[in-house]
Amino acid sequence: MANVKSAIRKHIQMERPLGAAAAVLTWLGWLTICPALGFPVLGTAAMVNRAIFGVIDPSFWVGWVVMIAALVVAIAVFFILERAHLVRVSIRTGVIYGAALWLVAGVVLMPLLGIVALPTSPLSGIQPADPMHATVMMYTLGPFAAVAALIAWVLFGATLGATGSAQQRRDTAPGGSGTMIPRFLGAAMFAGFALAVMSSTPAQVHATNSTFAGVTVRTLAQGPVKNLPAAKVGVNIIEFRQLPGAAYGPHDHPPLFAYTLHGIATLTFPGGAPQSVGPGDAAFLPAVGAFTNENTDGRFGAGAIAVGLIVVVILLCAATSLRGGLRRVIITVLSLLLIAGGALVLTGGMSNDYYFIAVRSCCGHPGTPGTPMPVPYGRVTFSSPELDPVPAGPYIETLSAIRVAPGARYNAQVVPGPQMIIVVEGTAAVHVGEATEQLGDSGAAFAQAGNTLAIANPGSDTLLVLAFAVTPVSAVPPAT
Repeated sequence: MANVKSAIRKHIQMERPLGAAAAVLTWLGWLTICPALGFPVLGTAAMVNRAIFGVIDPSFWVGWVVMIAALVVAIAVFFILERAHLVRVSIRTGVIYGAALWLVAGVVLMPLLGIVALPTSPLSGIQPADPMHATVMMYTLGPFAAVAALIAWVLFGATLGATGSAQQRRDTAPGGSGTMIPRFLGAAMFAGFALAVMSSTPAQVHATNSTFAGVTVRTLAQGPVKNLPAAKVGVNIIEFRQLPGAAYGPHDHPPLFAYTLHGIATLTFPGGAPQSVGPGDAAFLPAVGAFTNENTDGRFGAGAIAVGLIVVVILLCAATSLRGGLRRVIITVLSLLLIAGGALVLTGGMSNDYYFIAVRSCCGHPGTPGTPMPVPYGRVTFSSPELDPVPAGPYIETLSAIRVAPGARYNAQVVPGPQMIIVVEGTAAVHVGEATEQLGDSGAAFAQAGNTLAIANPGSDTLLVLAFAVTPVSAVPPAT
């Protein structure tokens, strides 16, 4: 009998650590996946990074650590209030606590983040509301932003109350909850930090013209550009990883190429048909007006996960009315489901992944000095030095895919315009003029007009790189 009671006590003591981890991952998972149901994107950890660092990769790990630590503190306060006999842990008090946190976060913390945020240069042209500029209840994103946050906090509180209420009834055993706070805080922090690391970071290309043995070059897209932006300009690569339902726009843009690494990128122009760019494909977008780039693929499944998080929390609350071994098993299973659902969302397995490659002016655009990234799911992969010299226009911009076999070498044609390459798969030894550097996935190199550019594959697997070139029309060989 003593062994049975000991086993039951240990099982009960695991409910709160599981509940703490489930509450953290449900909160993070819901706010990440809720755009699939039509809610706006909320840059939670990205807001913290903006406030601390100003212009930085929005998914930088510091923001995630601060956000998860804040959630762990909120969990600790809830159960410290219980230990002080100020509250009795239950679903009702958990929901009330979650709603109170929503008010404190929206009315107090958000404005404070907005005040202490380092000043940044505004983006030029047409831009949507900034999801990382903290305001009272994020009113700049519309009323649904506050609704999404309220749902997240209610799910958070209900999960804590449901998984903590069982031990409230059984904590008459010596040392029942006194040793539990470190345990459930440790569980929540471990689960959250593990997912933060995973959330803070394959292409097929058609083959054609072969210019060297073991090298295949394919022109993916090409387009005319009358003039480059005025003043100082450089080549810029922005990478987007959007979950289903996430959208950026409408926004102005220079002439650019969209290239998809994974999933499908959908580009929507006002009054025009959407354009989809699949894995390994590219499209040239002239500067003819504002457009929206989004992920519409897999939205049904993502919406099902968002609704599923709510349903599982409701079932978790209902399971507290059961008794005996069945109750303990059901609560454990439902807590694990919430952890798995939040983990699935945060690992980014449902996200698309694509590049925008363009010549941009060196101010007023994402990735340029002092200018913030406009969305939490974007990052600057590469920014070149200023073009020097800037060739006279008009121009032809070209994006090509180059496959280099192991041991082979590709020598780019020397042209009176800048060239840039970025590694998609494999390892490259890149020679620009007299300089040589080794590049892995997402590594990029830049050659000014008139410089030599060569790519060698020192590895054992086929190397795939994208090559971007700006060539004056006067230097383009005539069609044959």
